[in-house]
Amino acid sequence: MREPCVTLKDVSLDIPLYNSRNRSLKRKLLDIARFRPECALENSFRALNCITRNFYEGDRVALIGKNGSGKTTL
Repeated sequence: MREPCVTLKDVSLDIPLYNSRNRSLKRKLLDIARFRPECALENSFRALNCITRNFYEGDRVALIGKNGSGKTTL
């Protein structure tokens, strides 16, 4: 049996959504000062969710998706 060259196991990716409020250093510091870790997730979306896959030598892979969907990051 062949060994995989690349293995992904339970890979997930949350991508932040940037707008003027998210980019505010003041807002970020206030959120940290208030101990609100949930603020990091409230302005993001899950681009990849629990991906598990083995890739073997010679495999050809195509990633299809909209701009900003996490293709390059994967």
